[in-house]
Amino acid sequence: MVSTEMMALNARADAVQFWPEMYFYDRAAIVLSRLLNIDAGVRFCPLDERRYLRANHWLDQRCLAFFNQHPKGLGVECGAGLSTRFHRLSERHDWPQFSWVDIDSEESIALKSKVMPAIDNYRLIASDQQVEELVNAIYWDRSTPLMIVIDGLSHGVDAEWLKSLMQILLTQRCGNTPIRIFVILEASPTWYEKIFSRMGLPALGRWQSAFSSLGGDIHSIKYFGKNTQNNKEMVMGLVLSYRCFRQLPKRR
Repeated sequence: MVSTEMMALNARADAVQFWPEMYFYDRAAIVLSRLLNIDAGVRFCPLDERRYLRANHWLDQRCLAFFNQHPKGLGVECGAGLSTRFHRLSERHDWPQFSWVDIDSEESIALKSKVMPAIDNYRLIASDQQVEELVNAIYWDRSTPLMIVIDGLSHGVDAEWLKSLMQILLTQRCGNTPIRIFVILEASPTWYEKIFSRMGLPALGRWQSAFSSLGGDIHSIKYFGKNTQNNKEMVMGLVLSYRCFRQLPKRR
């Protein structure tokens, strides 16, 4: 079955060959695509592939900056799918001290763990459980700087599920422990887009309530253009910061 995850994996694996000017090298993606025997012909169209790589390069740079500031921080990638981000980031450090958790469906985790097993600072967790149980499985000590990463181009993440996850994490953290969300998503422009843009906010559709209700500060927005498959969808990168403690409403 052809999936967007396979297209994304091939894009990263062949980036040096097809897009050398981007300097996007992902050795783990090359290995993973071969081990899983992914058909090399399963690809995005060229414009979307280049846009995907640009967006993920931007996302990688945000992650590296976070770990430069917090060397022993924790990264959690939601809807990780066939992501090789942990391995890609680790190669940029002589001795990585950060920890990483990939979260996805039980099926995806089982497939990935066969060829990319967990190690001391890298774990894979199935999302097929209650959000409270999932938070416990992350083993976050509540005072370690936390980064949530989402690549919404290669794997969809439910906005309400993310809202529940973030609400628990924000409630449990100690004091002003920094938490950031780095996300790439596709959002449909609406009639109120101009109003939001004047306020410095993007039109995020179904994501709007999930993000705004948690009280995060939008730190930066990066636009990568429209998806060629659906011109109504704008590809964007978003950084949200949760630096100061805010009392959240209790979950019902």
